[in-house]
Amino acid sequence: MSPPSPRRLVFALGINQLLSWGTAFYVPAVIAGPAAQAIGITPAAALGGFSWALLITGFCAPQVGRHIGRHGGRAPLATSTLVLAAGLVLMAGAYGLVGWYAAWTLMGVGMALGLYDAAFATAGSLLGSAVGPTITGITLIAGFASTVGWPAGAAMLPALGWRGTLLVYAAVQLALNLPLQKFSRYDEAGKFFTVNPGGAPLPENLPAGSPSAADAAVAALREGGQRCLRGELDALVTAPVNKEAIIRAGHKFVGQTEFLSELANA
Repeated sequence: MSPPSPRRLVFALGINQLLSWGTAFYVPAVIAGPAAQAIGITPAAALGGFSWALLITGFCAPQVGRHIGRHGGRAPLATSTLVLAAGLVLMAGAYGLVGWYAAWTLMGVGMALGLYDAAFATAGSLLGSAVGPTITGITLIAGFASTVGWPAGAAMLPALGWRGTLLVYAAVQLALNLPLQKFSRYDEAGKFFTVNPGGAPLPENLPAGSPSAADAAVAALREGGQRCLRGELDALVTAPVNKEAIIRAGHKFVGQTEFLSELANA
């Protein structure tokens, strides 16, 4: 499976980041003042919600990156649009400090799932060491988020109020950003699978050097090799095996390379 073209990634992730930053990170610049006045909190407390969201983002980001490295980026990026939309709706309905901070908690999770860290990890998992120009292109497009999002939000405030503006932001996430992620090919490469024979989980705590462990190792090698031959996997990464135990278990086995070579009739 070949990864999507860098140009396609730049467009899809660039627009994604433009919309996400414009309707998430720059929200306080647009609505913090009127929101604080309306719900009876100080401007410092209102901006404290944003600071709290950044702490949540930092806490969640490593887990999101590991997930993207193993499973691709489409699910986290699509999920981010739902979480951000939910956070924006919750924020629009906030009437006190608890609701305000609850909304920013969701926003923090959504930003971890969908801002630069997630986008760059997705691009890196697909393109590897050639990702540099793609990241530059994504950043170039997303850099207009403040240019677009901030004035657009300020223009909506007089007519819609801060609550209505947040609901429009949520609609942008659901109507524009979510379909963009759903139909993008972020997860068609960069995945890692654990090969279990027949798809069944391996027994836990197989005794090292036992016939059952040897049989499981050979079966996993065969399964992985066959899936590569069928085009289901791009590559197979193996760990060291106990050759003596495999031979004692009755398998004709010289080494993993020779085993896979014979499997492929090479």
